[in-house]
Amino acid sequence: MACGIRAAARLTAPMAAAGAVAKKWLRQQHGTTFTGWMSQLGEISIPFDDAAQIPLNPFYAPNAGIVPQLEAYMDALRRDGDSCGARIEVRASGVPVGLGEPLFDKLDADIAFAMMGINAEEQKKAVALDRVKHRALKLNVGAHDLTGVKKLNALRIAMGFWRPTR
Repeated sequence: MACGIRAAARLTAPMAAAGAVAKKWLRQQHGTTFTGWMSQLGEISIPFDDAAQIPLNPFYAPNAGIVPQLEAYMDALRRDGDSCGARIEVRASGVPVGLGEPLFDKLDADIAFAMMGINAEEQKKAVALDRVKHRALKLNVGAHDLTGVKKLNALRIAMGFWRPTR
């Protein structure tokens, strides 16, 4: 057994537990909610249709109409002994003002640091973050002030994972 696999397994449970506690606390204290879904599987983009569909299928896809295509794609990969990557997105709504530091511990840097720190042997990873302004729900690049987060309604985090098979 490679050392990376053992370390990944030992850290998965505490990371999941800490995330569950933080999620519950943020909801109780600030009304923050989180929604996560798969937005791409291999070369197949999954259009966001309805958040209610996410827990109803094994792919956590927000679009029920694409599930048969995803199943066929995975079946073909299994038959060929191949694998693929995926893009996972998480949207946090009702993010409290004041998170993050103005210089070295900015919220987006802390999130990227945590996401890139997820152990995965031989996997490639990438992170993208968008800050969404409350009124227009468009990207708001100037969402930070000296206290960190300001005028922020939603934060979207996209994380891509892919593993070379051959």
